[in-house]
Amino acid sequence: MTDRKPETQEQLMTDTTTEVVAVATPDTHNNTKRNAIIAAIVVAVLALGAVGTIAYNKIHTQHKIDAVAASVVDVANQTRATQKTIRADLDTAKKTEATVEHSIADTVKAADLAFEIEKSTKALDIVIVPVEDGSTLEEAQAILADAKKTLADINSRDTKLKAANEAALASHQQLLLDNATTASDAAKTALDSVIASATQTLAGTDGQVADNATRQGLQAAIDTANALSGAAVDGTSVDALTKAAADFAATQQALEGAVATVNDSVEAKKTADAEAARIAAEQKAAAQNKAQSSSSSTGSSNGSSSSSGGSSKGSSRSSSVKPSEPNTPKTTPKITPPPHNGYDDGVDGCGMECVRM
Repeated sequence: MTDRKPETQEQLMTDTTTEVVAVATPDTHNNTKRNAIIAAIVVAVLALGAVGTIAYNKIHTQHKIDAVAASVVDVANQTRATQKTIRADLDTAKKTEATVEHSIADTVKAADLAFEIEKSTKALDIVIVPVEDGSTLEEAQAILADAKKTLADINSRDTKLKAANEAALASHQQLLLDNATTASDAAKTALDSVIASATQTLAGTDGQVADNATRQGLQAAIDTANALSGAAVDGTSVDALTKAAADFAATQQALEGAVATVNDSVEAKKTADAEAARIAAEQKAAAQNKAQSSSSSTGSSNGSSSSSGGSSKGSSRSSSVKPSEPNTPKTTPKITPPPHNGYDDGVDGCGMECVRM
């Protein structure tokens, strides 16, 4: 038994008509009345087939319209889901826009982000128009085509918004990296300069400090600074560069403090040496003065002794030559006033002066 393909409605009607005619046709062809009946039956069958065909086509078309309308509803649901995603992405993009407003390497990226934010905001207001009752298949298909294009545009808009947001963030990050690199390089250069100066200070203060421990501390600070200056820094990380800049600055400060301590020790030694020299000079001067005083005292004592001895000898010689005089009382000289000139000068009646007689 062979499989037969399904027959169309038109084929079925044709076959049915043929069979009816075959059944209704008698062996004799002279019966006109019977032929008329058969003809009427055939016409009725054909009319019924035409009506059935029209009804079938209408139902089939409506099924197609309903399917298209369902597709439009599905596209509308997808559109609303994408709009919900866009709304969340817009919140992120607006935060990025505020962050990079004055901190972005490429200002074009900021302008692109602003443009996409504006377009995406408008996309939130788009509504997919559904297929209305009574729409033809062509109208429904046109509505579906427009809905699919709208969905594609909204999906593209969200993709562009995300890309603009990422580009702006990347440009912002690049600026931060550039700034961090500049700051780290500047801090390292400053540290290297202080290292060189500190090394000279260390070399020039050997034996010139009050406490050599200060120079040992400076040496340790120089070693630490050299180790930090020579260490590798991750140039792709803002955090690593920022930390390096802070470490360079802190180490420089510590090194400058060690240099200042050595310099203070140098000044302390100079002050101590000057004080010691002053004290030594004073002690030397005091010793010299004491020696001179002792020498002068010794000379005076010897001279007095010699003088006393000579007088004694002279007296002895004198007494042996000249006899001693008798003890006679001394007479007081008599003062004679000058003659008056007719006025009293108030000086004991002696005038301007007394004359010793």
